[in-house]
Amino acid sequence: MQISLSKIFIPTKNRALAFSFLSFVFDAEINADDNSRNYLAIANIQFILSEEYKTKLTQPLFVLKIESKIELENLKNKVELAYYKFELKSKIKTASSNSFEFQDVDKNIWRVESP
Repeated sequence: MQISLSKIFIPTKNRALAFSFLSFVFDAEINADDNSRNYLAIANIQFILSEEYKTKLTQPLFVLKIESKIELENLKNKVELAYYKFELKSKIKTASSNSFEFQDVDKNIWRVESP
């Protein structure tokens, strides 16, 4: 049996702001599925922002793996630029030289790692 991830639902209080922030960070366009539900396509996975925001998370929602340390550093710089552009306080936490975590506009924690 082969299993693959196709969709991730991310809680948000403000879909428009969250879509803007994440599409900027990941250079991803906002698409619509067959049900006219908007999502970001990142690495062939649909990231669907859901306004069913229930609780504050203290752990990352998931871990994204990136191909190299250079790409990791580029993404980290892009997140810093997004914080500046959207006038947010920087919430980047460097876990190691191969990973970092950041908070989106809803304080969801994203973890990114490289080999």
